[in-house]
This record gives sequence, C-alpha cells and structure tokens, in this order.
Amino acid sequence: MAIGQTSFSQKVFSLVLAAALPSYLCAMIFLWNIDYSSYAKTLLTTLLSLNVFGFAWLIKKQLKFQFQTLSNLVEAVRGGDFTLRGKQRSLEDPLAELTGQINLLSSSLSEQRIASEEAYRLLDKTIAHINVAIFAFDTNNKIKLANPAAGRLYSCEFLQLLGQSADMLGLTAFFTDEQTQLLEHTFPGGSGRWQIRLDSYRDKGIQGKLLFITDLKTVLRDEELKAWKNLIKVISHEVNNSLYPISSMSQTLNKLVNRQPLADDWREDISEGLSVIGERANNLTDFIKRYAKVAKLPEPNKQLFSMAQLLAHIPIIPANKMDIVIDDNSDQLMALYADQSMFEQVIINLLKNALEAGAPVGLSWGEDQHSQWLNITDQGAGIKNPANLFVPFYSTKPEGSGIGLVLCQQILDKHQGSITIENRKQGGCMVNIHLPKPSYLK
Repeated sequence: MAIGQTSFSQKVFSLVLAAALPSYLCAMIFLWNIDYSSYAKTLLTTLLSLNVFGFAWLIKKQLKFQFQTLSNLVEAVRGGDFTLRGKQRSLEDPLAELTGQINLLSSSLSEQRIASEEAYRLLDKTIAHINVAIFAFDTNNKIKLANPAAGRLYSCEFLQLLGQSADMLGLTAFFTDEQTQLLEHTFPGGSGRWQIRLDSYRDKGIQGKLLFITDLKTVLRDEELKAWKNLIKVISHEVNNSLYPISSMSQTLNKLVNRQPLADDWREDISEGLSVIGERANNLTDFIKRYAKVAKLPEPNKQLFSMAQLLAHIPIIPANKMDIVIDDNSDQLMALYADQSMFEQVIINLLKNALEAGAPVGLSWGEDQHSQWLNITDQGAGIKNPANLFVPFYSTKPEGSGIGLVLCQQILDKHQGSITIENRKQGGCMVNIHLPKPSYLK
C-alpha cells in the first residue's frame, strides 16, 4: 500500500511540474532577456523556481496525507475498530463521497458486530440451560466448545473440557456414519439410555464435528410419571365414588341386621359379610391414599444440615444398630442442602429394603469437588429384574406397595440428584445416591 501511494503521489508531482513547466520556461526566457541586473534576475529566478517546485511538492504531500488518512481508516475497520471516523468535508471536495462511504461502512459494521455479540450472548445463555450435552470438536477432534450439561456428564466444570481430545473422553466411539444412535452407556456423571446425534459445522471454511448427547431416561421418566399421575387421578376419582356408598351401605345394613330378629346363622353370615365389605372399603381407601403420594409430592423445602443431624432423626438405625454398619471414614459433619424430611424418608425406605434383602447393611457417604454421594449395600440375593425397579406399583414382596423406590427416585429428581441400584460381584446389591454439591461449598 505504501509503495502504491508513493508512486501515485510522485506521478501527481511530475504532472504538476509538467503543467507548470511551459509557463516557467517562458518566464525564464523573458526574464533573462530584459534589461535587469544580474542580481535581480537571479533573485526573481530563485523566487519563481521555489514557487513552482514548492507548490508542486505541497500538492504531493497533501495528496499523500489524504490517502494515508483514508488508508488508516480502512485499516482500523479491517482490524475491528469501528470508532474512528473521517473528517466531514464539503460537498465540493472530491474526497467527501469516499470519506462518507468509509464512515457509513464503519457504522454498519459496528451495528452488525453489536447484533452479532447480542445473538452470541443469547445463544450462550440458551445452550447453557439446555439439558442436552453439546460438544464441538475441531479438525484434531479436540473440544473447542461445551455447555454445562456436558460438564455434568463428566462431573466437572464444562470449561475444564475445553482442549481435551475426544479419545481421552471416550467419545470417538460415537463418531460413526450413523448420525443418530440410541444406546446404553456409562459416563462419569451417570449411566442410562442416551440418544447420540452427530452433526458437522464449518468455522472459517474448516469443517468440525458437533456431538449432542441426550439423557432419554429423564425424558421417558417424566412422560411415564405424567401418565401414572393421570392414571392415579382417574383411579382415585372412580374408586372413591364407589367406596363411599359401599361403606355407607355396609353401616346401614349392619344396623338393620341388628334390629331384625334373624336366625343366628343368618345373622352371623350377614354380619361377617358386611364386616368384610367395610374392611375392604377401608383398605381400598388406604390403598388410594398411599398411591396418591406419587402424584402429590410437594416441592422440597431445602435447608442446610449435616449427616449427623440426619442420622439422629432416622429411627431405623438405632433399632437395627447390630445390622447396620456405618463406615468410620464417612464425615459426620458433611453438609447437605436438601429437604431434610424428604431425604430422611429416602434413607428409611432404602435401609428398610436393604435389611429385608439381607443384613448386615453397609452405609457410607462422602463428597468430591462437584457432588455428594451416599452408598447402601446389603448381603441379599441381588436384583433379579432390574428393569422394573422404578415401575410404580410393581413389587416382588408379598406385602409391598411398589411405591417406595418410585418415591425415592422422585424425591432425588426434585433435588437434581440421581439414584442407581446394581448387583455387586461379591453378592447383594448396592444403592448409590448422588446429589449436586452446594455451589458455595465447591
């Protein structure tokens, strides 16, 4: 650019001199042919030469300055600085239109950059709240973008994932020709059924990979829960409509039977039948009340408490102190931020199940940088049908209601936690609970 400007300004300088040269030569001829002293001729020649060559040089410098100014404006625009503006010129100025167009270009690009930054912030906030893990890989399969859901998938801050390779994170197995996959997989942050979607993008003409990982367990569980809630509401409505007249009728008939002189065997049979009707009606009422808990679980009232406080309020532990072994390495003062009564119910249900499966029962807990965990182990026969563990109303126990584990799962879901139950190699099974660690403790 500098060479081009110098050549142009030198050309203008030469053209100005060429334009002035005929007049200059005529003046020189006329001057040296008139009857003046040599001193006067020399002085006039010097003044005339300085005038011609000086103005030509000034024109050259002025043009160079103007083009250098315009060049600086364009350079600033190219570098992303849209604050510089060219000086406003009169309409007769030949550079006025060019300067005005550069100023308009700067304003337009400035507005576009502001709009682009606002759109980027909107996109950043959007993907931050999407419950789908998003990974963007460069040509070397290293992560250049990830969202908080991706961090939760690996139990770490999502910014820690930047720069890590897909191979190190075990994601290269998902780089297949099949764009969408449904599969079972275990990540550091949880296991379950996932939808894997692979796509591509371009950045400055270079193609990269986009990987989306969706937890189908949460989606399916929410839909399943909605279906069960609707079913429970319908059942509750219909059964309650039937229970009231049954109960009322049994009481009325009981009174009539006691008034009328009937044979002893008839009186005994009718009384026994009516008692059964009343008893079954009451049992069915209790049955509906218990199952209605699944549809009416309140929002948790979270507060801070320690594990020592929690254990002190769980009566099943001192009642079975010989069968429940608490790990000595567990921190009694570990702080939990949850609904204490709800969490007590979770522990009671799980300990009761573990004791019924087979004692002794092990209880341990701890925390890492991002989460808190609690483990319960038993010495039973293990789980024979894990697919139905969290199906409402399903139970293998003769007197089981089938809502204990479902309630535990729902309570932990409301705390953004998780529960997994799996068989152990050495026998029995292990329940693992994970809760997000309070942010001020991280």
